[in-house]
Amino acid sequence: MAVESRGRSRFGSVSSRSAQAAAVATCIFCDRPAGSVEYLWPEWLCRHFTDTFVAPSHSADVALLERMRQEVDQTIDRICSSCMYGWIQHLDDDVIAFFPPMISGDRTRLSPRQQAVLARWAAKTATIMECASGGAVPPPRGVGLHLPHSGVAAGTQVLLGRYDGEARVLSHDRDRFRRMIGGTERHVPQSTFVIGKVFLQVFADPWRDSPPEPADDIADLLVALVPVHHRKVDWPPTKSIDDWNYDRARYGPA
Repeated sequence: MAVESRGRSRFGSVSSRSAQAAAVATCIFCDRPAGSVEYLWPEWLCRHFTDTFVAPSHSADVALLERMRQEVDQTIDRICSSCMYGWIQHLDDDVIAFFPPMISGDRTRLSPRQQAVLARWAAKTATIMECASGGAVPPPRGVGLHLPHSGVAAGTQVLLGRYDGEARVLSHDRDRFRRMIGGTERHVPQSTFVIGKVFLQVFADPWRDSPPEPADDIADLLVALVPVHHRKVDWPPTKSIDDWNYDRARYGPA
């Protein structure tokens, strides 16, 4: 896909994957042959940030802009065209209907359907980020294969908060936690995102049969989206997450 169509040409270009990688790569969501190199973050989201922060008059500091640049330029070559332009595109279309005002910090009331859509979108994004990270331990296989058909896997929790700090605009922090299951050490991923004023955290444990409960000491900061509430949920929570209590929000659920 051409860089110009995604609003990122001001930041860089997409790197081509090697012929060897192209021959062996399969989609992380369905096992079909992988498609072309794609950006990790969706086009509409990156346009929002590039249009806002690349303007010469914007006063954001250089380090903040550099971190955002690195985020929007990340790519992946492990998603097939059927998934990218099928259920992933439909999911993005659903999120666009209500998510942009939240990015700007506007108060929002999420319906049960919107809660489910946002949880699935966050879990999809976390799975893509985990695969693209290039770590020695691959993401749990069941997490990605579950998303195209059934939504969020049973052992996945998605937490939602409001970010009110100054050190992040668009960011992703990656953590892994060890668990012993049947005498075997397993690695459980956690992704923490800041997207404008939105804080999202995805903890994916495919060896659980229910989502983990968030810690009591962060109940005033984060709303659990899994399981979906059968009522509307008001965002943001009682308290916001600033740069001082970011680590408390990041590590609390584990």
